[in-house]
Amino acid sequence: MRKTLNKPGFTFVEIVIVIVAIGAIGFFGWYLYGQVQDQSSDTTTEAMVEDQAPAVNDSDDLAGAEEFVNDTDIDSELDTSELDAAFEE
Repeated sequence: MRKTLNKPGFTFVEIVIVIVAIGAIGFFGWYLYGQVQDQSSDTTTEAMVEDQAPAVNDSDDLAGAEEFVNDTDIDSELDTSELDAAFEE
């Protein structure tokens, strides 16, 4: 006949199962945390771009720059005589 021991405590298998379960939960949480961080970063960047885009598109500076480019003949205002002489040599 076998004698049973009535010692309180856990067996090795029970301890290993608990450690594996805690590790799996920890890994799953770590993985989801990384995804949430990436999504948060992307959302923040999109919000910043959306906040700045109307200001840039409605800016009078752009209209003034476009008008300057369309109305100014830049080539006629440049003195390219020194460059032309250098290329002829």
